[in-house]
Amino acid sequence: MKNVQVISQQLKDKGIKSDLLLNAFKDLPNELFISKTIHPYTFEGLKDKEIVESIEPRVVLVAQMLDKLQLKKDGKLLIIGVDSIYVLVALSKICSEVYSFGVNEAYVKWALKVLKNINVNNVYFKLEDVEDGWEEKAPFDTILIASEFKEVSNKFKKQLKIGGKILVPIGPDWAQSIFEIIHRISENEYSTEKLKDKFLIPKAKIQPEIPSEDFPEKDIVKEIKAKAIPFKSISEYPIDALLERIGDAQVVLLGEASHGTSEFYLTRQEITKALIEKKGFNLICAEADWSDAEQINSYVRNQHKQKDWMPFSRFPQWMWRNMEILDFVEWLKKHNTKSKDKVGFYGLDLYGLENSIDLVVDYLKGIDTDLEDLAKKRYACITPFMENPAIYGKMVVSNQLKSC
Repeated sequence: MKNVQVISQQLKDKGIKSDLLLNAFKDLPNELFISKTIHPYTFEGLKDKEIVESIEPRVVLVAQMLDKLQLKKDGKLLIIGVDSIYVLVALSKICSEVYSFGVNEAYVKWALKVLKNINVNNVYFKLEDVEDGWEEKAPFDTILIASEFKEVSNKFKKQLKIGGKILVPIGPDWAQSIFEIIHRISENEYSTEKLKDKFLIPKAKIQPEIPSEDFPEKDIVKEIKAKAIPFKSISEYPIDALLERIGDAQVVLLGEASHGTSEFYLTRQEITKALIEKKGFNLICAEADWSDAEQINSYVRNQHKQKDWMPFSRFPQWMWRNMEILDFVEWLKKHNTKSKDKVGFYGLDLYGLENSIDLVVDYLKGIDTDLEDLAKKRYACITPFMENPAIYGKMVVSNQLKSC
């Protein structure tokens, strides 16, 4: 596939200077781009040029970081927060050993299968807390961290060889982080270089205005007292008065001041039950992955079909995975059993891309084959960003990538 070499040229055009990187990306095996092992329909029906265009932006982002680290041939690399199989294969050609933290077990199994098919055997994965690094495989010549760290611990720094470097974004989130290169000078001495380059993070054009006027605390408390509705217990919550205020609204948004407090979940439950029983509401939309929440939806509607993946496993714990929600789900199932108008439970988030893609394509197979083909083509465009769609979104809004 001669067009694959376009990637290397594009990296050069974007300012990548390292010959090691340019040559490694130039020599990626053709099977990596055309094999259906990567995904059953990742590149189905796409031309070579479209494949390259869908991969190139993600590669550029990581290559810019690696270029700053000045990789050396046959070095030992630890890489965190990078889930691009193309980058890992390129690095396997440069480094003697590549150690990577997998985002989840499914991703690691998939990546290992792809790497085995193209005879790459020097890339290793780990599924544990990234904050502690990979001490048993240390020391490393280079460490690339592409996810935000509040700080890099001394324990982590000591996993660098003397003379080695770490590149890491330090800050509360990607948009507010400062990239730093940490050099290990001696056994206990390190130097830190702060980078001006934010890579693909767009600079804000409009800054919010923050009021400079201060109000006395007693005035703030007085205002809260005037607006707040007091109640002593959840059972005494004035729901009827709230329903009157809601009136004929078709959409009701139930926020909360914190995650994880039983009182908030229970109060929201009672409000939701009242909306269903007294106002005829029939849709519950939660902050949850759509594909995963569909399993709850099918359960409460008494149409449950077991899927071949465990729902809500993308995070260590789903924030709504608690006894209060379990009780509500069982209540909803019983309500639907007795009611003609079934109430559905749906997820609003689209993070679980792979499961969502499979559900959509499976549905379209029996509905509209033309639309099925179009969906596959659109999904092929976003597949390189599957494990970190935030990068795709940031690149689109900053006009560095055409929307899929």
